[in-house]
Amino acid sequence: MPQEPKSFRRRTRASAREATRKDGAPDARIDAAAGIGRLAVDAGPRRDGRGPLGLSLMELVVVLATTTILVGAALPRLSLLLAFVRLPVGARQLAADLAQARGAAVLRNTNARVTFSADTYTIHYDVGAPREVFGRLPASVHIESLPASGTIRFYPTGRADNGTVVLAGGSGAHRSVVVNQRGRVVVR
Repeated sequence: MPQEPKSFRRRTRASAREATRKDGAPDARIDAAAGIGRLAVDAGPRRDGRGPLGLSLMELVVVLATTTILVGAALPRLSLLLAFVRLPVGARQLAADLAQARGAAVLRNTNARVTFSADTYTIHYDVGAPREVFGRLPASVHIESLPASGTIRFYPTGRADNGTVVLAGGSGAHRSVVVNQRGRVVVR
């Protein structure tokens, strides 16, 4: 049988293990001696003396298929989770804006009123040139119920009209933002 040229010879496991780059670092390669389709990153010999470490192509395909199935099963629940998280965020945002309106009314010695529409609210300040600040609730959060007047008013003394704004999220949950007569804003 004629001898193959050196470039076509298969390396033995021992020679594959000893292959390193010139700087002494392990050589990453597809090693035919380690098995068909085995990607070997030679980190040196195993403790038990067997060949180099690596993953077969079949192992990689199984891991990717399993990961794809798990991610595909989790995506519908992710939208519910986002809707569940957006409701408390929207309630805290509205409460912070109401508290800021109260603080601005006291600071500027003027009235501030907050009017509501479907998913937005507007803060009106009655000082000098009337000024308006617009706020928007996060996506999938909407206002379910309002005070009878549809407005919450803050006075220069820090007091306010009683009012409860009920927010509803896409997941069916509810949060209430309550303003009492003393102007205190609470999320429930």
